[in-house]
Amino acid sequence: MQKEEIVIELLDMKRLKHDIEKLCKLEREIFGIDGYPRYFFRQSAELFGDTFLVCRDADKNIIGYLLGAVKHEKKEGWLLSMCVDESLRKKGIGSVLISKFLDLLKSRSAQAVFATVDPLNLATVNLYSKHGFRIQKLEQDYHGIGYHRYLMKKTLA
Repeated sequence: MQKEEIVIELLDMKRLKHDIEKLCKLEREIFGIDGYPRYFFRQSAELFGDTFLVCRDADKNIIGYLLGAVKHEKKEGWLLSMCVDESLRKKGIGSVLISKFLDLLKSRSAQAVFATVDPLNLATVNLYSKHGFRIQKLEQDYHGIGYHRYLMKKTLA
């Protein structure tokens, strides 16, 4: 798949009911029982619609997403979750999603962006590092007992 064949756009609230099913299916395929439930996507669309990016293929199928948020009072952004169809990884889709998200944050005057990553997920650690994120610390039990995460940060300003 060529990058030209994909479209990165903000989640369209008019298509939300249709798109949520596709997002949930992708989430389950990638994260299994640890994936976000349907209601999370619904509420996230309402709260973070201006930083909820979806990636569509030429047939308009959702093949990835990036959910971000902006903490305006601190001028910080958070990359909350990102997912790309497993069969389409290593084709630059994740990089395009991250770049688009960073552009959104810069346009909102964010000065830094944070993300948490499973320390065993080296592919994601390396992807974020490629985009300028640096490991700040290891947070033990961040998502519960045994679910450790690296806290990563990228300075934007």
